[in-house]
Amino acid sequence: MNSSGAGERDVMLPTPMRAKKLLTILSLLLMLLLAALVTYAYARRAKPILFRIVNHADPVKTPSILILNPFRDRGAEGAATAFLEKLKVGQCQQAVENLYAEDAAYRPLCATIRSI
Repeated sequence: MNSSGAGERDVMLPTPMRAKKLLTILSLLLMLLLAALVTYAYARRAKPILFRIVNHADPVKTPSILILNPFRDRGAEGAATAFLEKLKVGQCQQAVENLYAEDAAYRPLCATIRSI
Protein backbone atom coordinates (compact mmCIF):
# COMPACT_ATOMS: atom_id res chain seq x y z
CA MET A 1 0.00 0.00 0.00
CA ASN A 2 2.86 2.38 0.70
CA SER A 3 4.99 1.07 -2.16
CA SER A 4 3.55 3.21 -4.95
CA GLY A 5 2.99 6.39 -2.97
CA ALA A 6 0.41 7.59 -5.47
CA GLY A 7 -2.37 9.47 -3.77
CA GLU A 8 -0.96 8.98 -0.30
CA ARG A 9 0.98 11.44 1.78
CA ASP A 10 3.83 10.60 4.03
CA VAL A 11 3.15 11.72 7.55
CA MET A 12 6.07 13.64 8.99
CA LEU A 13 6.42 13.13 12.68
CA PRO A 14 7.89 16.07 14.53
CA THR A 15 11.49 15.64 15.38
CA PRO A 16 12.72 16.78 18.77
CA MET A 17 14.19 19.89 17.12
CA ARG A 18 10.88 20.78 15.46
CA ALA A 19 8.96 20.14 18.67
CA LYS A 20 11.32 22.41 20.58
CA LYS A 21 10.98 25.14 17.94
CA LEU A 22 7.18 24.83 18.00
CA LEU A 23 7.15 25.02 21.79
CA THR A 24 9.36 28.11 21.69
CA ILE A 25 7.07 29.84 19.18
CA LEU A 26 3.97 29.00 21.22
CA SER A 27 5.65 30.27 24.39
CA LEU A 28 6.58 33.53 22.70
CA LEU A 29 3.04 33.97 21.39
CA LEU A 30 1.62 33.34 24.85
CA MET A 31 4.00 35.89 26.40
CA LEU A 32 3.09 38.40 23.70
CA LEU A 33 -0.62 37.88 24.40
CA LEU A 34 -0.04 38.30 28.13
CA ALA A 35 1.96 41.48 27.55
CA ALA A 36 -0.83 42.84 25.34
CA LEU A 37 -3.44 42.11 28.04
CA VAL A 38 -1.37 43.82 30.74
CA THR A 39 -0.80 46.83 28.46
CA TYR A 40 -4.53 47.02 27.71
CA ALA A 41 -5.40 46.89 31.42
CA TYR A 42 -2.84 49.57 32.26
CA ALA A 43 -4.02 51.82 29.43
CA ARG A 44 -7.57 51.56 30.77
CA ARG A 45 -6.58 52.16 34.40
CA ALA A 46 -9.07 55.02 34.66
CA LYS A 47 -11.85 52.52 33.96
CA PRO A 48 -12.53 50.18 36.91
CA ILE A 49 -14.08 47.42 34.78
CA LEU A 50 -12.18 45.65 32.01
CA PHE A 51 -14.83 43.19 30.89
CA ARG A 52 -18.45 42.53 31.73
CA ILE A 53 -21.15 40.20 30.48
CA VAL A 54 -24.69 41.18 31.39
CA ASN A 55 -27.68 38.89 31.34
CA HIS A 56 -30.16 40.92 29.27
CA ALA A 57 -33.06 38.81 30.55
CA ASP A 58 -32.35 40.08 34.07
CA PRO A 59 -34.44 43.22 34.73
CA VAL A 60 -31.77 44.63 37.05
CA LYS A 61 -28.99 43.95 34.48
CA THR A 62 -26.65 42.50 37.08
CA PRO A 63 -23.37 41.41 35.45
CA SER A 64 -22.97 37.65 35.15
CA ILE A 65 -19.22 37.95 34.62
CA LEU A 66 -17.23 40.96 35.76
CA ILE A 67 -13.45 41.39 35.50
CA LEU A 68 -12.10 44.34 37.47
CA ASN A 69 -9.04 46.25 36.34
CA PRO A 70 -6.12 45.48 38.67
CA PHE A 71 -4.61 48.91 37.87
CA ARG A 72 -7.76 50.89 38.80
CA ASP A 73 -7.71 53.70 41.34
CA ARG A 74 -8.93 52.19 44.58
CA GLY A 75 -9.28 55.51 46.42
CA ALA A 76 -13.06 55.56 46.09
CA GLU A 77 -13.30 51.97 47.31
CA GLY A 78 -11.29 52.85 50.42
CA ALA A 79 -13.44 55.90 51.14
CA ALA A 80 -16.62 53.84 50.75
CA THR A 81 -15.27 51.13 53.06
CA ALA A 82 -14.34 53.71 55.72
CA PHE A 83 -17.80 55.29 55.42
CA LEU A 84 -19.57 51.95 55.83
CA GLU A 85 -17.34 50.95 58.76
CA LYS A 86 -18.26 54.19 60.57
CA LEU A 87 -21.93 53.50 59.95
CA LYS A 88 -21.50 49.94 61.22
CA VAL A 89 -20.06 51.07 64.57
CA GLY A 90 -22.66 53.81 64.99
CA GLN A 91 -20.53 56.83 64.10
CA CYS A 92 -23.04 58.22 61.64
CA GLN A 93 -22.33 61.90 62.35
CA GLN A 94 -18.59 61.47 61.73
CA ALA A 95 -19.26 59.54 58.52
CA VAL A 96 -21.69 62.14 57.17
CA GLU A 97 -19.36 65.05 58.04
CA ASN A 98 -16.85 63.81 55.48
CA LEU A 99 -19.32 63.85 52.62
CA TYR A 100 -18.87 66.57 50.04
CA ALA A 101 -22.50 67.70 50.13
CA GLU A 102 -22.89 71.24 51.41
CA ASP A 103 -26.66 71.03 51.53
CA ALA A 104 -28.88 69.47 54.16
CA ALA A 105 -29.71 66.39 52.08
CA TYR A 106 -27.56 64.11 54.27
CA ARG A 107 -28.78 65.40 57.65
CA PRO A 108 -31.78 63.05 57.91
CA LEU A 109 -29.55 60.10 57.00
CA CYS A 110 -28.49 59.35 60.58
CA ALA A 111 -32.07 59.46 61.84
CA THR A 112 -33.09 57.07 59.08
CA ILE A 113 -30.25 54.68 59.89
CA ARG A 114 -31.12 54.70 63.59
CA SER A 115 -34.70 53.75 62.82
CA ILE A 116 -33.64 50.68 60.83
